Amino acid sequence: LAWLADQRDDKGDQAGDAADEMQLRIESDAARVRLMTLHSSKGLEFPIVLLPLMWAHKRSNKDTITVLHDAAFGRRVVSFGDAAKQRYQQEGQDERFRLLYVALTRARYACHVYALKPSRPASAKSDKPGADPNRAPLDSMVERLVISGESPDTMEHVLWSSGAWPWQEAKYQLGNTDETQERHLLSEPETTRFEFKYSFSALAKGGKITQMEERAASDENQAEDERADPPDVAFDPGIRAATPTAAESPAESEHAQLQWLAPIAGADFGNALHAIFEHRAIGRPMADQHALIQRCVLDEGVRLGDIAIDELVSHLADRVQTTLATPLLPESDPTLTLGALAEHALRAEMEFNFVLDEVSLRRLREVCNFVPGASMHTLRGLMNGKIDLVFEHGGRFHVLDYKGNRLDDGGDPRNYAYLSNYAPARLELTMDHANYRFQALLYTVAIDRYLRQRMPQYQRSKHLGETIYLFVRASGIALEIAPTAGIWAHRFEDKLIDAVDAVFASETRAAA
Repeated sequence: LAWLADQRDDKGDQAGDAADEMQLRIESDAARVRLMTLHSSKGLEFPIVLLPLMWAHKRSNKDTITVLHDAAFGRRVVSFGDAAKQRYQQEGQDERFRLLYVALTRARYACHVYALKPSRPASAKSDKPGADPNRAPLDSMVERLVISGESPDTMEHVLWSSGAWPWQEAKYQLGNTDETQERHLLSEPETTRFEFKYSFSALAKGGKITQMEERAASDENQAEDERADPPDVAFDPGIRAATPTAAESPAESEHAQLQWLAPIAGADFGNALHAIFEHRAIGRPMADQHALIQRCVLDEGVRLGDIAIDELVSHLADRVQTTLATPLLPESDPTLTLGALAEHALRAEMEFNFVLDEVSLRRLREVCNFVPGASMHTLRGLMNGKIDLVFEHGGRFHVLDYKGNRLDDGGDPRNYAYLSNYAPARLELTMDHANYRFQALLYTVAIDRYLRQRMPQYQRSKHLGETIYLFVRASGIALEIAPTAGIWAHRFEDKLIDAVDAVFASETRAAA
């Protein structure tokens, strides 16, 4: 697939003009009319060539910057003065003469050239004819032929014709047509069903989908970027009292680090966090990577408010370093930390695509009670997504997602600084409220499918690990009193994974 992408993007061994020759042709277009630029026709040969616009091949009015080759330095430099301008214009016409030569020598049997009188006005705003070196080389060539006294009619292999093209008009008729033959109307082909590209974001937002179509190479043909976090999650104030946690007390005070970072929020901040984790130099302390952090913050346009960029960079370096040193599964595997994982065990921004063939959302909701309430009824096309991180530890493969959301329990910005908002019970509410639980299940199904394809001896109970959501604002912030703050880890039951996977693949498997 990587090789094919390179060939399509003209990055392979056949880059450039040669890549055009690798394109598949409908039947054979060798006998068809081909419209080409002069540069791309160089080195090719055609039975008949028509050149209707060579008389317009003059210097562009927008060509005002004088750039000349400097032999002493071996490079092109911007030059000034009348002599430099004259040399630049002459070199420009010389190049156009070379292109005219290329155009005139491509034909095997005949080359038809359309020319205008060289004495015509140079433009609509002038009554004077064009002059060298700014006019078209064809005008210069025709003028010299006429002035030389040699009649174009007597030139060998040249047929000169004044006025219209010397072709007789003819009415096109189909060959071997029997007018008496009875004709029948062909039946219309079946209507092609629309296919779409779906993602977690599309389903969670109620049905925002993208029709699958061929896009330009400049369009990275990416699915909707899911890295940006949604708005901050807030709950009814009554929930807080109803779900007390170990880290919560009647007189809970604000946490200093959460309070300091509270003014910074938004999708741009979430994207910056993702970029920092994705591009960090593995094995180096974050204190040595301030330049990377600053670049990520500035590139994503994080709104700083009254906070100085240097202060934010230093704070994020400490926050990310603490997260890297935080046990991800403190109860089952206290030794598992991001910072201890080798580079070969990490796969950042892992993209997945799998086919959806008439998948019923009603059936999906029957087997999974936390599917978002999307407006569509049937999914047809591709399910697409990007997983922030897939990593291997102890023979098990885990899914990890970074979240930069602020969490509170009543919409009051002052509540963003409470550590209890990131306790396990509160994170369970967050995962359901923002549909993150369904996102986690979707990623788990994708990885389960991938491992089934790539590991001949794959056993889900042995090789599939947990799905972990890291709320970076609070992860590892108070390990002594709240080791699981900001960490949501869950392994979905095999029964649920099988049921969801079967709904996604049922139509495809039935057809097979």
